[in-house]
Amino acid sequence: MKTANPLSTQGKVRGVLKTASAPLRVPEIRDRIGLSGEEGYNRVHRAICDLMRAKQCERAERGCYIYLADRPESAYCKTQRVMQRIMWMRSKNGNPFTARRIAELAGCSLYMAQKYVAWLLEKGVVRQEGRAQVAVTSYAPLYLGEDAYLTSDDWPVMRAQSKTRDLDACMNEIREIAARFFAVEKLDEETLSNLKTLASRLGELVGECGKIKGNR
Repeated sequence: MKTANPLSTQGKVRGVLKTASAPLRVPEIRDRIGLSGEEGYNRVHRAICDLMRAKQCERAERGCYIYLADRPESAYCKTQRVMQRIMWMRSKNGNPFTARRIAELAGCSLYMAQKYVAWLLEKGVVRQEGRAQVAVTSYAPLYLGEDAYLTSDDWPVMRAQSKTRDLDACMNEIREIAARFFAVEKLDEETLSNLKTLASRLGELVGECGKIKGNR
């Protein structure tokens, strides 16, 4: 029998704070969502920390928390929602996937798909399920969603970290440009001109990465 989605605690905590008429303490929230004991306290506390990082709640006074607002979903999060829906549907049907396949279906960069899948793997949302041959001597990991998370398609979403957002954007574009070089099939005049433009942009991005790293 499938187990309940362990991520539901955060949604319940958010719901309680959203409808509360006054600031609430962790034990009060724990009791309202039907948990108990130290484990229940810890689960609520972890959910509160996540909501605070997402700017959806804040500490009103010592030990009390209030709801702020739903955080607008950025393009960064929307892309992950598209990916997670594809991964969820394939997992429900027992069809393993590679990060590259998810990137192709979601219309995003391979770098972002790899980063999100690795993050889900670390959190135990997906598991590695063998590997697929992608070239004569090259293989890529295959993944499937864990059973506990197949009861809901509401998988966790990475929040862009302000310290790495600019660097990630640069690296993302660098990888996309590099992929275009490998996709070249003919060297006519137009293709050579495009490659020169891409090479120039690649040099600019490398410089930007250097500046960002130097300022951190």
